[in-house]
Amino acid sequence: MERMTKELLLKLMDESITEYSSAAFQEELHVAWQGNALQKQAARREVLLKYMSPLVTRYGFAGTWEGVVESQQSAGPWAMDPEVQAKFALQKWLLDPGQQAKCPLLEKGRDLASAVRQLCKDIEQPLGRSSHAAPLPSLGDAAAEAPKLAPLRLPWAGKEEVVVLRNVLSVEEVAKLRSWGESRTDWKSANGHLISQFRDPILAEKLWRRVSHLMPGLENRKAAGLNEHLRFLRYGKGHFFAPHQDGENRTALGFSVYSALLYLSEAESGPKGGTTRFLAPQCPQVAQTGRCDWSCDLCLDAVCSRGDLLIFKQTLLHAGTEPLGKEKFVMRTDVMYPKG
Repeated sequence: MERMTKELLLKLMDESITEYSSAAFQEELHVAWQGNALQKQAARREVLLKYMSPLVTRYGFAGTWEGVVESQQSAGPWAMDPEVQAKFALQKWLLDPGQQAKCPLLEKGRDLASAVRQLCKDIEQPLGRSSHAAPLPSLGDAAAEAPKLAPLRLPWAGKEEVVVLRNVLSVEEVAKLRSWGESRTDWKSANGHLISQFRDPILAEKLWRRVSHLMPGLENRKAAGLNEHLRFLRYGKGHFFAPHQDGENRTALGFSVYSALLYLSEAESGPKGGTTRFLAPQCPQVAQTGRCDWSCDLCLDAVCSRGDLLIFKQTLLHAGTEPLGKEKFVMRTDVMYPKG
């Protein structure tokens, strides 16, 4: 926190922040305070948007008040940009009378920069993200190449229980998302691999817009969306996920039926390791050892390339096999269906 505050204070003294203490900005702000309560709120937003718009549009958001609000709901790494932090602190101060009372402008000269500096000391900064990673919100609604549906037939399962959506993300988008995932500082060991969890409704919605038309239905019900609870998973040497079934998750959208794995690493060449393996009920290795890691004529591997999205029924017994060479890096979520 102390380090972030120091970096922020230094950034506030940079030329990019001097606009806040400029005579023009102070005068606009001063005029905005002269109206009644509703007019004050509207005026503050108008003044603030003028200075926020260039920043949020730089990161792929709309240059509107809605775009500003949307940007704050994203967990993207851009939020660690010191200039973003400073401007969001300013926004909170402008729209919160309590903060204004706590950190009032100086009477002489109305030094807004000083007020923001003081305010930043009192606002908790989000940690666990890197300011050097590429921004996630730049992900567009449409893929550069239209995703293609590739069903994976399991002899022991029904139709549409496993499907692969090819080319959901481009190579460049995969690199951005993986770079941010690798930069996170909250990685933990879990079930034989590494996991980093976060919530990002904006990213979940953007991914959903790309694939919603390809999602399987459920008893005449259309899928409602992706779970905003997202999880990065990493499998390196010695990492695996023993045979298991995924549990059902419930959100405001409904309940989960399918798990979704977005592949951010390339499939291995030669002998296949680091795959999601679907286990046949009659597999002798599973019966004897509880695992099936190597060559098997009964079980089936889903071979996915970077940018592919693997969708499968959560009731299916499956495992994450140990990578033989390259690290496996995926992002997991759930496909949600409405209740009733």
